Amino acid sequence: MIVTEKLVLKKLEFKDALDLSKWGVHEDERFTDYNLSDMDVRKSRIWYKYKSQTKSQIYFSMRTADDKLVGYIGLKEYNPETKSAYLGIVIDPNEVNKGYGKESINALVEYAFDVYGLEKVYLKVNNFNKRAMACYTSCGFVDLYQYEEEFENQKLDIEDEDFDEFFVVKDGVIFSKNTVMVIDNKR
Repeated sequence: MIVTEKLVLKKLEFKDALDLSKWGVHEDERFTDYNLSDMDVRKSRIWYKYKSQTKSQIYFSMRTADDKLVGYIGLKEYNPETKSAYLGIVIDPNEVNKGYGKESINALVEYAFDVYGLEKVYLKVNNFNKRAMACYTSCGFVDLYQYEEEFENQKLDIEDEDFDEFFVVKDGVIFSKNTVMVIDNKR
């Protein structure tokens, strides 16, 4: 367990998966993959099993003092040999811009370095997610390289005014422009 000023981060439990049904919904179609409130009990079990039973990842719930689930955060692709992992974080759309992201990222990175002995923590972020990129930078992450990846939502409006800044279409498939960022234990 990790305790911060506003949050308690605990290893993910099945009740966390069930509490996702209380979350809000992202209106921005670029974030629809993070709309988790429509999961029924069966989907919640599958989600929980995937997040909790894969050896190369460690996930924590992010709960307030009154036990409200506001997000989850974890280390993915955890590799003790290379002493590295990728950070992943998702916050309830109703709880963004309250400082939970920065607080939990800083706490988990410190925990990863001190408890797991990691030397580097990476993350992948979609370039359109400017709020997340600013948060990661303020936590000490720096850009490593850019890449393109097939985007989950293939129904995006390609006529949108900022589409070309963040996406590219190849052979009829939408790819998002992304950045890999890193923070190392030398901080």
